[in-house]
Amino acid sequence: MRVINSNSSNCKDCYRCLRECPVKAINYKNNQAIVNEKECILCGKCTLICPQKVQVPANDLSNLKQLLNSGKKVIASVAPAFISDFEVESFDNFKSMLIDAGFYDAVETIVGARLVNKEYEQILQNSNDLLISTACPVAINYITKYYPDLIKYLAPVVSPMVAHAKVIKNEHPDAYVVFIGPCLAKKDEITWEETIVDLAVTFTELEQLFLEKNINLLEKNKTDATNEYSKIRLYPTSGGVVKSLNNKLDDVTYINIDGLDNIKNMFEEIKKGKYQDTFIEISACNGSCIGGPGKITHGNYLESITRLKEYVRRRPDTDYNPPVGTFNLNRTFEKNIPHKLEPSDYEIRQILKQVGKENINQELNCGACGFNTCREKAIAVYNGNAELTMCLPFMKDRSESLSGIIINNSPNAIVSFDGELRLQAINPAGYEYLEIPQNLSIANIDMKKYIDLYDYELMISGAVSKEFVKKKITIERLNKYFDLSIVYVKDMDFIFGIYKDITDTETKEKFLQEARKNTIITANELIDKQMRSVQEIASLLGETVAETKIALTNLKKVMDNPNE
Repeated sequence: MRVINSNSSNCKDCYRCLRECPVKAINYKNNQAIVNEKECILCGKCTLICPQKVQVPANDLSNLKQLLNSGKKVIASVAPAFISDFEVESFDNFKSMLIDAGFYDAVETIVGARLVNKEYEQILQNSNDLLISTACPVAINYITKYYPDLIKYLAPVVSPMVAHAKVIKNEHPDAYVVFIGPCLAKKDEITWEETIVDLAVTFTELEQLFLEKNINLLEKNKTDATNEYSKIRLYPTSGGVVKSLNNKLDDVTYINIDGLDNIKNMFEEIKKGKYQDTFIEISACNGSCIGGPGKITHGNYLESITRLKEYVRRRPDTDYNPPVGTFNLNRTFEKNIPHKLEPSDYEIRQILKQVGKENINQELNCGACGFNTCREKAIAVYNGNAELTMCLPFMKDRSESLSGIIINNSPNAIVSFDGELRLQAINPAGYEYLEIPQNLSIANIDMKKYIDLYDYELMISGAVSKEFVKKKITIERLNKYFDLSIVYVKDMDFIFGIYKDITDTETKEKFLQEARKNTIITANELIDKQMRSVQEIASLLGETVAETKIALTNLKKVMDNPNE
């Protein structure tokens, strides 16, 4: 199953998840970020820092509800970090809530932690070599995938979660075990063993269940816990494993490291052979488990550790009844190295040349793309896990270069201002067409002397609601005509104008208009003259016709009356 799902449609190309990922297990294709399962160690950082929630943890709430509604005996193994997220007085209170939610029973995972600690103590007594704890699945993933030479130092012991599940299933063979904790990687760890843990859910998912079932935290703070034991409850804190070991050896150095950056540095030191007779507790999350990605609240480490320590202080150790039975807590670890192609130096250099890095001095290693170095990013490009366009300095330079070429070679005058109408830029055509002295720098140009800023002022003040205005203007000082386009970018408080010189066109148009006017006048005069001529001709024709009519009429009468 995928522990982290990628909702790529929301990706905004910020590369933030890649910058945070300690192993760069984020693939970028078509400007979308996708978690690479084979390379991912499941630290969950990407799910916490992405502002668009592109990387989303798998949610097993529906599986949990289905299991609880099945009528099966479901027993919760609860990580001791629960107290950092749920404001209850005791585990008994929390257990009551879980039973109300449908669980058959609930027990703290510290039962398994005690068994694991005994295994650690036994190994330390029989070995003088380096030993690394194995409670954190993220740290184990880190070693098996990226530091396989250190596998030999891993304690061959299961995690407290698995140890506790073995105890539960020994006591209740028909039970289904659900681990509840702050760790996403536990969802993956449950697949490492034969069906020991049936489901792993986070505190976040559990909170959703409580909300759906309307289970109120405050109503449960009514009873006191019994048979509590405290020191082991520090397990989810930084150094909690070391603190909870009962029989520390004088000749063994006990140290704890949390946070993947610190762990990486320590691993590099181990490779140099600097640690002997040492027990190292490693936790991937800063602050250990109480800083896990599956917590409900984040960024409140001080509050979480204070709440847990107060809980431990008011619940001192009492008699502890170890589980009955013998449990096989052995675990082996194998290499799981992600397959990557290794390009040659020549191939890396060819990739770098495509983003303008002709030599090593041009490799900025700025980290804007999320990779630590330009070469690291080039290797990712070679493997198809990154794109050339992820180089922000290159894209910025190219964009500025292209825009600069376009603007500087534009046949139109272009001027830009800030929100206070202070000149920010003017292109060569602007100097030429607006007849601004070439020796004047932008800082020394008073644009009010050269153009009318009234339209700009109206747009900035809001008197003109439009963000784009196009109009025809005349600059009388120059005796020129322009098509003026003004664009106001409110979000950036930036406004610019484009002046297209249309003087020749306007002059020709005025000439044509004058020609048309003169032609019309001439035509009207000619028509008037012709009409007068027609009228004169018509008058003469009219007299002749009348005389002819009289003569013909008389002739007709003579012809009709020959005797007359």
